Amino acid sequence: MEVGNRQVSAIDGRDIRRWFAAWSQPDRDGGKRKIAAARMAITVLKTALKFGKACRMRGCADLKSILDDMEFEGLKPRTSAPTAAQVIAARSAAHRLGHPLAALAYAIQFEATLRQWDVIGEWIPLDDKRASAVLDGKQKWIGPSWSMIDTGWSCASRRPRPNRHQQPPSRLTCLSAQWLSKNCRRYQLRTV
Repeated sequence: MEVGNRQVSAIDGRDIRRWFAAWSQPDRDGGKRKIAAARMAITVLKTALKFGKACRMRGCADLKSILDDMEFEGLKPRTSAPTAAQVIAARSAAHRLGHPLAALAYAIQFEATLRQWDVIGEWIPLDDKRASAVLDGKQKWIGPSWSMIDTGWSCASRRPRPNRHQQPPSRLTCLSAQWLSKNCRRYQLRTV
């Protein structure tokens, strides 16, 4: 759905709710609603309004404030997780395709029960508000570091996960430890 030409100052929460409903419609009758796509569109809208607010464009600050107070339907939490056999198969495929670091990431994600983002991390612009001690030119690192794995192969996520009880640090078992012991020198990796 295209919104079309519209003055930002003329948009209110009812318009945004209508857009969200349209953006989340299935592609075909009886199809699955596209909640993730609609939420992404809301995120893009928020980002555009944030930029408009910084540039003092008329109506952007007010609409951003309205949007920040609104809640939208979210995705249902996952109720299943891969089995050890499925992770081993994925790791084998990654090795066959020449991606040994992906195989390691799969193992750590599975064994430490971390989200994929918590395992692979990302480089973000320096002006992002999140703190980081790892800088590289115009970017900074948000994500895991080898300092999270001690000499006893215990791995702790410093980021609490929503809707989960606090868990003690996970001990990396054979999947991760085996790979690390074979490949640390090859990839110049060191634990702290």
